Amino acid sequence: MKKIKLITLLVAIICGVTIISAITTLSVTVENALASIDGKYTKVATYDPTATPAWQLYIVGESGNDLTEIDSSKGYWIYINDTNPVTLSVVGTMSSETQIQLSQGWNIIGYPSLINRSVQDALSTIDGNYTKVAAYNPAATPAWQLYIVGESGNDLTELSSGFGYWIYMTNEDTLIISG
Repeated sequence: MKKIKLITLLVAIICGVTIISAITTLSVTVENALASIDGKYTKVATYDPTATPAWQLYIVGESGNDLTEIDSSKGYWIYINDTNPVTLSVVGTMSSETQIQLSQGWNIIGYPSLINRSVQDALSTIDGNYTKVAAYNPAATPAWQLYIVGESGNDLTELSSGFGYWIYMTNEDTLIISG
């Protein structure tokens, strides 16, 4: 697996809730992954339909969190408590290709690529096995953006570095995202 050496990604996040993703290859603790915005978030959550419980949560200052690591295959809801926009700085190494196992039903995925791509191009390796993709970004209008396969007028048109996405799968499949 070829690695792109050191990369830096800056993601602007406004107050409230946003879905983000990591792009670095190694799983890191929540605290390390979000060190650049320490004190500016209260909790982080992700959803894994194969885990028990499916929702995993990290609450700042709490013990017993079931979400302990951030990795590039997942999307994460992050709750920002700073009234000013914050910039998440991610530094690390990145794989030239990431494989993400997807279950039937809803999955929340990361987008571990430095290249923004159209929804169709980004998800071409699972073509025919998904019907909907949703993104939530309070800085966008509308905040919820949706892509429905075969529909015209979709407001979600591309997947972007640093953000996470909900995807509805009709069958299990493996998504391959190129760096």
